[in-house]
Amino acid sequence: MTGAERLDDPGDEGTERGWLRAAAAISRDLLSGYAGELEVWRAVARAVEQVAGARTVTLCVPDPDDAAALRVVVAAGEGAEHLEGRSAPAAGTLAGAVFRSGRGLVGGPGDPCSGHGHVDAGPEMAVPLPSPHASPGVVVLSRHPGRPPFAPADLAAAADFASQATVALELARIRTTEQRLEAAVERERIAADLHDHVVQQLFATGLSLQSAASRLGPGALQDRLRGDVAAIDATIRQIRATIFNLQFVAATPVSVRAAVGEVVADVEPVLGTRVELELRGDLEHPAALAAVGDLRAVLRESLTNVARHAAATRVAVLVEATADALVLVVEDDGRGLGSGTRRSGLGNLRVRAERLGGGLDLGPGAQGRGTRVRWSMALG
Repeated sequence: MTGAERLDDPGDEGTERGWLRAAAAISRDLLSGYAGELEVWRAVARAVEQVAGARTVTLCVPDPDDAAALRVVVAAGEGAEHLEGRSAPAAGTLAGAVFRSGRGLVGGPGDPCSGHGHVDAGPEMAVPLPSPHASPGVVVLSRHPGRPPFAPADLAAAADFASQATVALELARIRTTEQRLEAAVERERIAADLHDHVVQQLFATGLSLQSAASRLGPGALQDRLRGDVAAIDATIRQIRATIFNLQFVAATPVSVRAAVGEVVADVEPVLGTRVELELRGDLEHPAALAAVGDLRAVLRESLTNVARHAAATRVAVLVEATADALVLVVEDDGRGLGSGTRRSGLGNLRVRAERLGGGLDLGPGAQGRGTRVRWSMALG
């Protein structure tokens, strides 16, 4: 994303022209290539920082670990590297008020949720950031002390910009989903062509050679023809394996929710107990959809491990999309990890996580009983 970097006209700061240029740059970059939601919002924060003449800009969303708090997921400006991931209670803050009301507000210095933490903080402004897929967020802007306070026109322009950025992101998501669907249709077409034409032609050629070999007497030519028939049979098997793989990828559920539900329904009968399933966040994120096959494999492996080794009476599954990661947690109240097969069987899960920019954490479950497996992959 380079839109923020192109906003280099000093005369644009705080003007309607500046906000329009920023929105156009973000939209242009999104439609030319969707880089992932986290990078999109970083670009948005950088653009807002420059156009609004802000000292610091943060994007706050509900803290997944504390319903009464907001967490900074993206920051730009002074001290930005220290702000991301910081949480603070929403009550009594400008960001909290905006989050509750859904309306932009202008305030004085010292909003804790902004995460700016400057002792000499200046004027602040916060606008809602709507999201059709995930929990809405709040963009908080802070200026240096002594700078003019934000005016109503600034508030209106920032709110319009946030809405336009959200629309552009949604269009980019739709475009990415359409491209994935087009690729799935193309894989289905290739698989059908291989089955209906290539395999059938090879099969017919093999039969013809086999017939010719049967009419020959024993000798080198007959042996050669039979070898050719065996080679054709091997090629047909390879093509059929390719067809299966193409159809498997094309048939991968577009919905993460559908994939998770399918695995739980398959494994639940052998668990001997109902699975407590919880789904949170933007599970239709393009990166999550692209890795749905990995998620399905990891969930199936985790649940079958529980069925084989845990003797659990309670199994809980959480699948959550945060601002920058897709997280899968499988927890049971069984025997615990121990050693041997169950632990060694988790190596494939770790490899999948690391390949996708995430990780695997193992530990005891609630109240020190059973096992808790936390698998994650990056969404940014």
